[in-house]
Amino acid sequence: MLRLYEKYHEPFEEYIKSTVMHVLKETHDEYMMQEPAKRWSNHKVDKEHEGSYYSRKLSSWIHEDSCPDYILKNVLRRRGRMAPYLHSSSEPKLIDVSKDTLCTTL
Repeated sequence: MLRLYEKYHEPFEEYIKSTVMHVLKETHDEYMMQEPAKRWSNHKVDKEHEGSYYSRKLSSWIHEDSCPDYILKNVLRRRGRMAPYLHSSSEPKLIDVSKDTLCTTL
């Protein structure tokens, strides 16, 4: 974290001085809050679009493979990342619970 700070400290400060402070100095009263409110609104819209994108993507993947096959495929792909955190007896249980939970909600 310290290296990251050291690397980007100067450009970040320069950006704040040249762009952010300039805007803040010219903005007063209720107008000061309009920009953050607008950005927050845009963020919420982006988040909704992102969620609907992944929902459509998941539906298309499940359409291509059955739901249990899709889950099994993805759990097996992630086996290496999960291995340090799970006991070996947990894998079959995880697959079964995932199938039951996800396939009934889709």
